Amino acid sequence: MRVFNMAILPLVMCMMFVMADALVRVPLYPGKTTKNDHRDHNIKVPDNLRAVRQSATELMLSNDFNNDYYATIYLGTPGQPFTVQLDTGSADLWVPSIHCNIGCPTTEHRYDSLASTTYQSNGTDFFIEYGDGTNMTGFLSTDVLNFAGLIVPAQTFAEATVVNSYPTVYEGLLGMGYQNADIDGWDGVITPFQNLITQGSVAPVFSYYLNRNDSEGAPGGELLLGGSDPDHYYPPLT
Repeated sequence: MRVFNMAILPLVMCMMFVMADALVRVPLYPGKTTKNDHRDHNIKVPDNLRAVRQSATELMLSNDFNNDYYATIYLGTPGQPFTVQLDTGSADLWVPSIHCNIGCPTTEHRYDSLASTTYQSNGTDFFIEYGDGTNMTGFLSTDVLNFAGLIVPAQTFAEATVVNSYPTVYEGLLGMGYQNADIDGWDGVITPFQNLITQGSVAPVFSYYLNRNDSEGAPGGELLLGGSDPDHYYPPLT
């Protein structure tokens, strides 16, 4: 079983080629930061999570807890909304299933295949464990994905039935990493971003602008699909 580190990568992550297509901007929101959530619930960070953070890059340590940023996606027809963490350290997409009975967020947003006219059954068992010790169990399904207004007609994702995690404020996770980087038992499934590239919807590059803001619900920056915004860095990128 492979174990993977969810450490946040540098703020700008580019793939191998850059094309001059229009940018697609995805607003990011910090929600209640992990730092504030732990403070409100008097939660101490487990030793293994501290070890992961201390072994990460110097950039990540510049602000230890203010590191969770979220966006909204829609799955199915009609679209079912989910607040997902955008994670550069993994390549999976998962959301809580209506069948989840252990550890799923206390939210009304759980994927219901019976409520979608475009659902396609898959049923393959799915399990992933991250470097901080958290893990998720579920099964694969396929449906329409709406990501920043861009449509993937048949996106395969995991429906979570058991989530073993520290307290979080997101409902699911959308991995922006390479599709073969971290998946245990999920070979051959194309990631959302790779699907958008293959469709010609975006150029094969994305970037983040992150606003370090502790205010819940305040704008937290942007994910830019298809390029970068020189207003937020000193060009050129090398």
